[in-house]
Amino acid sequence: MREDIIVPESTDVYVIAVNEWNEEKAFQQWNIYLVNLKKEPIEMALILARGHSDTHKSSTMRHGIGNVPAGEKRKIEMVDEQVFVLTNEYLVTYFHDGKMIEKTFIFPPNSITEDNQVRLKKSRFRGVIAE
Repeated sequence: MREDIIVPESTDVYVIAVNEWNEEKAFQQWNIYLVNLKKEPIEMALILARGHSDTHKSSTMRHGIGNVPAGEKRKIEMVDEQVFVLTNEYLVTYFHDGKMIEKTFIFPPNSITEDNQVRLKKSRFRGVIAE
């Protein structure tokens, strides 16, 4: 029975952490983005964000960011550097081509650093890419 269920694979969708200048508050901050590198938009993107370790746990946050056009990114949240010691998970659900797709993206502990920022393949976006 289970083998009859087809689970579509998430491709060309990424979660990245970007260290950027906040003009309004005049300081550097880390922001988390959902990036759609598909040739079509993704729809109704929902994200559950949480962090954890053996001894600590962050709040669970839920974000609805709606549609993400092809080749674009949408900000999920600003993240405080204090949670970088945790395993940070982003459970992403979206619709594409009439199918609901889910994927969990993970930033391992201490992986969000300036030195770990790279350019996403075939894009103009740069950041730490979640696994």
